Amino acid sequence: RNTGYYCTWKEHFDFAERMHLPMPVHIMTDKVPRSKDNIVFHSVPKNLPLRSFVRIGDNLYVLSPEACLLMAANKLSVPMLSLLATELSAMYVRDRFAEFLQHSRKPITTTGRIRNYLESASNVSGIKKARRAIRYSHDNSNSPMESVVSVLLCLPFNSGGYAARRPKLNAKVYLSADGVKYLKRSYCTGDMVWLEEKVICEYDSKLTHLSANQHDYDKRRLTALTASGYNVISITPEQLRNRNSMDLLFRSLRKTLGMRPFEKELEKYREKRWEVIREVFQYSRELSGSIK
Repeated sequence: RNTGYYCTWKEHFDFAERMHLPMPVHIMTDKVPRSKDNIVFHSVPKNLPLRSFVRIGDNLYVLSPEACLLMAANKLSVPMLSLLATELSAMYVRDRFAEFLQHSRKPITTTGRIRNYLESASNVSGIKKARRAIRYSHDNSNSPMESVVSVLLCLPFNSGGYAARRPKLNAKVYLSADGVKYLKRSYCTGDMVWLEEKVICEYDSKLTHLSANQHDYDKRRLTALTASGYNVISITPEQLRNRNSMDLLFRSLRKTLGMRPFEKELEKYREKRWEVIREVFQYSRELSGSIK
């Protein structure tokens, strides 16, 4: 009630049962009763902005994506919060088992909306960590590994990342006249794009079985991008399964972007970096347990 929303926890629990949502159901309330079977009650934090809730039906409310990120800041690390913000702003959905559920959906929020929400929140537990994490998150990711790699690229050295410049994910790349001849269209998109530096980094998953037509398109697309002056760097699962090859890959990428070498930082934060890489890959599942 102290948020201005009037509804009962029983209505929310009944809805969760009807929709066969995973149990237990977590319910936020102003007066916290003792937890029951399949229900965990949480107190509404003080100073939570009013736009922290979204109405989904008569007397039914859920936390907004932006508020979910803020609530998660009390339990997640900065890298995992950055990954969460990236997935909330992504064009894909996971199911409860962290596998794909849907591709090319409209993002439920953006990093800009999350940032604005966090700016409107004050004196809420976790706010400083959440504001820090949003600096390294991205819009428009189209796969879990795009999310993981882009976050690792941009996290600072002392947070376990490679401190590269922020790319744009799945951005439009307009082709030169020569490039258009190969692709027969004026633009294409790239996984991670640095438009000013004319660099594109793409994750090439061997788990995706492409048709002959798709292979042909990819070859013509690469030729068109090269003809348009772009340097295209491909990342494979094999490169990400080995510590040395991963460091070599991102060292090369930083050099291509015109950034200075980072040998001292590479050594200084080695253990931190692999701790973070294991954490985010465990969540991604595609490479979990395979890093050497």
